[in-house]
Amino acid sequence: MNHLFTRPIDGWASWGDVFCDADAFLPLARAIYAREGLPPPARLSGLTPGTNAVFRAGDTVVKIFAPEESGFNGAHDFAVERAALRFAAEAGVPVSAPVAFGCVEDAYTFRYILMEWVDAGEAGDVLPTLGADQKEQFIHELKGLLRKLNRQPGRKLFDPIDAKERAINNPRLSVLPETLAADMRARARAADVSAPVFVHGDLTGENVLIRPDGGIVVIDFADSNIAPAVYEWPPIVFDLLRGERALVRAFIGDGCMGMFVDRLVTAVALHDFGAGIVLEDARRHGVPVPGRLSVYASMLVNRWK
Repeated sequence: MNHLFTRPIDGWASWGDVFCDADAFLPLARAIYAREGLPPPARLSGLTPGTNAVFRAGDTVVKIFAPEESGFNGAHDFAVERAALRFAAEAGVPVSAPVAFGCVEDAYTFRYILMEWVDAGEAGDVLPTLGADQKEQFIHELKGLLRKLNRQPGRKLFDPIDAKERAINNPRLSVLPETLAADMRARARAADVSAPVFVHGDLTGENVLIRPDGGIVVIDFADSNIAPAVYEWPPIVFDLLRGERALVRAFIGDGCMGMFVDRLVTAVALHDFGAGIVLEDARRHGVPVPGRLSVYASMLVNRWK
């Protein structure tokens, strides 16, 4: 049998070698577009890579989720993103509007989403070019967006992942000093998770887009979950805002710095990517990775006070 996708996939290494290869996915993408009654693309262009394969084709984007053979749970990501996109749109959050959802049985089972292309730049690239007033307006819009997004859905969207249990048993903590990893597990164990809401989970400089008129668009909902609202903060503070003092203080607003940092540190301990966030933050500022969570909290207060 002739397959549209001809590259072998057997674990992360093989998927990592191919998921950004537009030529490898082009025959599959053409079949997907034809199946959905859309003109098959002449070519694909790569977009910022994540875990799944994402390409632009003219005025649309095709996202092809990692098959089971990759070692990733692409089926879960697909189900989450499909439900999350609809929830966010209903909540009035600007998103890349979905055009079609589906699944193709080829050499592997490929689930996909087709979305409208958004004429906007990644916030990580655009924010540094903005003036103080524009940055203040961005924070204002971001906080308004979070008020719409971080609420109880009112219905089951997908099977949520237990954020506390996953944090306590997070294998990514192994890259941290043992004392810091132990502190993060203890903080996660003590965290109050009694009021969970919908969270995007990965509001980074790549997943928040800024239109030419300053409007915000959110993409890539595959890491969405039902968790405490503060779970949203670590990617926002450390990646989207790059820990920039003026932006962080604007995000805090009239809140107490000490209280904010305490809640932020709890969120870092809970977040699936918390260990990586701490390491990247230390690298960016040229400081050693702290050995205790209390030391890290003090560093952050001193940085932003």
